[in-house]
Amino acid sequence: MAVTLRSVKGTPLTHNELDANFTTLDSASNRPLNYYAGDSDIDFGTHKILYSNNYDSLGALPGAGAYHGMFAHVHGVGKAYYAHAGAWVKLADYDDRGADSTGALSNVNMTGISDNKILKWDSASQNFIVASDIGGGGSGIALSDLSVNQTAAGTAALSYNNGNGIFSYTPPDLSSYTANALDSAAFHTKLTTNYSLNEFDSATFHTKLTTNYASDFKGAGFDSATFHTKLTGNYSLGGGGGGGSGAYDLNGGELTLDADGDTTIHADTDDEVDFKIAGSDVATLKSDGLYINSIKSLSAGTPTVTSSSNIVLSAGGSVTVTQNSGGGGFRVGSLTTTNRGSLSASDGEIIYNTTNGQFEIYQRSAWQPLTKGASVFNVGNNGASDYTFSDPENHWFPSSENDPVLYLRRGETYYFVVNASGHPFEIRTGSGGSAYSTGVTNNATQVGTVIFKVPMSAPSTLYYQCTAHSGMGNTINIVW
Repeated sequence: MAVTLRSVKGTPLTHNELDANFTTLDSASNRPLNYYAGDSDIDFGTHKILYSNNYDSLGALPGAGAYHGMFAHVHGVGKAYYAHAGAWVKLADYDDRGADSTGALSNVNMTGISDNKILKWDSASQNFIVASDIGGGGSGIALSDLSVNQTAAGTAALSYNNGNGIFSYTPPDLSSYTANALDSAAFHTKLTTNYSLNEFDSATFHTKLTTNYASDFKGAGFDSATFHTKLTGNYSLGGGGGGGSGAYDLNGGELTLDADGDTTIHADTDDEVDFKIAGSDVATLKSDGLYINSIKSLSAGTPTVTSSSNIVLSAGGSVTVTQNSGGGGFRVGSLTTTNRGSLSASDGEIIYNTTNGQFEIYQRSAWQPLTKGASVFNVGNNGASDYTFSDPENHWFPSSENDPVLYLRRGETYYFVVNASGHPFEIRTGSGGSAYSTGVTNNATQVGTVIFKVPMSAPSTLYYQCTAHSGMGNTINIVW
């Protein structure tokens, strides 16, 4: 059936008109809808237009400039587009937005995000960045998060400026009472007269102080840092005349240091301090020194007393050294003859000389043996012709001798300290004879010590000789 067209343009086609006539249009004519509607709008009322507007690819889309505002679905990419400003603009969907919509934004940096963190604008990077919440975790507001201006002292106040976010603090003016009350002789007198040392260590003192002297401090001050500073500086233990002396006069009383009261410091006598441990006086400190009953090491080790000058032990009786649980005896300093010679010795000094193995005492301006030391011979060599002999004290040999005749006593011990490489020193039964071994240790040594403990059975004549050079050696006469 043919469509009856309007003869006048300018009014929208109604739904009824389209429904009655449009379905009968000749499909072969393929005329666009505006052919019939002209340049008028088409009003569908509450009804819908159902169409796919589907394109296989982006390249199949018509020119965006000719269809400004057109909507199209591009099946090949599964996205929706609309035409604007001569271009097809992709509409963002859920996949484009992402599961974390905030983090997907180009100006949001989510690095470091966790519980109790917030995003704040950072002008340097022109991004929102992660920061701590000033109230996060229940920790309260950090001082670094606040801006506070302090004004001159006056009426105490704290205010906040909504415009700039800054607090203003006015501290209280304490000048009217701190200088007069804390530094006054009246306060010092009351404090030292009314409250003993014990009360300073108790809650009672605090109660009495704040109750009885509040008026002296204008009802404040006791809770201020100023009061604490002046109290501890001027009245450290309650007395001493103020002025920061920190002194306290025990007046013969005791300062108790432990819970049961048997460890104290006291001054029963003028010009001394007594120390009591477990109820007994163990030490007294006087102007001339420390008087003490016993000195013991606190733990394993060797107690050491060091002095840059002499140490004097002054006793009314003897100085006794006793053994304690397997301990040793009394030991004096061990020195070589060379070390001993560098001492500024006085009569009565005693040492142990390790060079000759004997105790020595300094008397009559010289070191004298207290005990018979070991007999030591220093043995060297003069090429391959002679042994040379000397001794540490120049006693047997005032000067070095070549191959001397030796006289040794039965029952004595002799040390031959040999330093003659290539010339083994051997004690023999005779010149060119066999080695004599009775009482001899380390015989035929080149560098080392040959020890000879002369037995009662030793023959009257022996010989010392180089095992490599028969001309080096001489007789050893054994005597009583």
